[in-house]
Amino acid sequence: MIDYNFLPYKPPNLDIVCTSDHSCRIGKYSVDPETGIVNLYIGDRIDMWPGSALKIDPPAKLKEQELKLVGDGLIIDTRNLQEKLFIGLPTCDCIPAITLANEMVGIVHISTESLFRFQSARIGTPILRPPVLKTIFNDIDPEDSIWFFGPCIHAECYEFGADDASQFIAPQVRKYYPEVNPDNFILPSPKQGKVQLDFPGLTIAILESLGVSNGSIIIKSCECTVCSVGDDGAPKWHSYRRSGTNKHHNWLTVEISP
Repeated sequence: MIDYNFLPYKPPNLDIVCTSDHSCRIGKYSVDPETGIVNLYIGDRIDMWPGSALKIDPPAKLKEQELKLVGDGLIIDTRNLQEKLFIGLPTCDCIPAITLANEMVGIVHISTESLFRFQSARIGTPILRPPVLKTIFNDIDPEDSIWFFGPCIHAECYEFGADDASQFIAPQVRKYYPEVNPDNFILPSPKQGKVQLDFPGLTIAILESLGVSNGSIIIKSCECTVCSVGDDGAPKWHSYRRSGTNKHHNWLTVEISP
């Protein structure tokens, strides 16, 4: 059983925190059914899976302090899970996503970096490529997964220079996701020389191109992090684009029970 939330603050008592470094590294947590030892694999790059492994014996040691992982995603193999696990992922304007597949629970930081290597040469294979999904989910098909999106930046607040869009974004989308037409998600802007990127729409189209059905992508609390305000008129979510700082974050949290 899982219980998840999207919050504008970090909750206490997290067991594992997965913090993005735009490298597309993914961690995977599993429990050995015979020994009860926790194995936590951390890939150096997603196309070099698996990377190093951290063994935690007994699992109760995990509860002694918050464990911090650096990467863009964490997959929990819930088989043989012996106690409740509370995990979290910070974001500002990128998409915080939960994905479920068979007995796997994943939290993923989806950004332009992790989708199509917009700026970073450190990324091996983009995080939503089919080989990646099948590897981290034990060779299941993407069509068997369910995705939940939280608050992220929307098109009206996500502007790029028109040249950046035509020279970088569109070619990278066509390279990695040839079935997706980027022109459907690069929209005109009222500002001269600018365009807007429908980032949630593009991500949904990419998932659908990989075989995830539209009905399996659930938009929950997918408000714009930049312009959404509460009843008091104050911003509801933290936003790098709005504030110019990533000192504060929004949090995706998932509580997983055996």
